[in-house]
Amino acid sequence: MKISGSTPSLTINILNSPGASVSAPDSLHCITQSQDSSSSSVSPQTSKLSLPSYGSGIHTSPSPSLPPTTSSSHLSMEDQDQRTQMWYALFSHYEPSHILAHNWEYLEQAGKRAWVPNYNLQDIRSFRDIWIEWSEGMNGFLPLCVLHENFKKPAWHRSNKNMMTNVGRWLHFINTMEKLIQKLHWDAKKALNFITQTYNMQTPNKFCRWLAEGKGKNLDIVLEVATKFH
Repeated sequence: MKISGSTPSLTINILNSPGASVSAPDSLHCITQSQDSSSSSVSPQTSKLSLPSYGSGIHTSPSPSLPPTTSSSHLSMEDQDQRTQMWYALFSHYEPSHILAHNWEYLEQAGKRAWVPNYNLQDIRSFRDIWIEWSEGMNGFLPLCVLHENFKKPAWHRSNKNMMTNVGRWLHFINTMEKLIQKLHWDAKKALNFITQTYNMQTPNKFCRWLAEGKGKNLDIVLEVATKFH
């Protein structure tokens, strides 16, 4: 991946656009316990995704048990030590197999540097796929909730307009799932069964668009219908 700009960055490959704001539900929580490796605090509240800028990349393939070895003449010794410590910290925060599924870049924004994973949204064909990608991760990658909550600045989505639009739409579905779980004391399996059986005539994208309409009224409709589901 080639990234142009004046700010230096580091791209590592472990295995082998214009900005746009996204409207999303006010309160979303990642069910996967994780810690933020790119900022000192993480808020579960989401109103707008970040729009970072990036520098040029340097490619390398480090061992997962060792810090990256690269040409780092553009970094001070202190910055090199910080980069190494932050790389090790990833393995204490997240599953190593999830880390190794991603390509990572060492990026800078607003004077702060962080390791940020690259990620492409997976092939979504069902309501279950949206939930699994968000809560557990698909194809070995970090869960989308971890990316969305813990890698905001710089942002994991790299301000990709289509990706941001899709995620913003799916967050309405995630919010609905969490409301069903919290308010009706259901587990995720029952909530998915309810949505799949009740709204099986709609595609996931169409259902998510419908949820986004009406300023929450359609969510209230879903919750009311759910009280009669057994």
